[in-house]
Amino acid sequence: MALTARPAVPVVPTESRAPGTSLAYITIGAIMTVMAGTSYFFFDGSAVFGYIRTSFLALGIVLMLIGFTVGHIGRAARKAEVPPPEAMNPAIRV
Repeated sequence: MALTARPAVPVVPTESRAPGTSLAYITIGAIMTVMAGTSYFFFDGSAVFGYIRTSFLALGIVLMLIGFTVGHIGRAARKAEVPPPEAMNPAIRV
């Protein structure tokens, strides 16, 4: 009976993209929030401009919340991507 050697570490096909996605959402949301928030202090515009400004402020805050949530979910899901310790060093049973 021939024994085949298995790699010590199982091959994980892809890593999670949650950290990069989270960082993108947080960065874009923070930039939108800062730009819209500062426009409240420096510009006194019409009703249409005020609606757009408020929309960008709300969207920036929502994007930041999505980014923080995706980051939290990504950290929690990292455990699911790593194989259990039993799979790292399988015992050969005869």
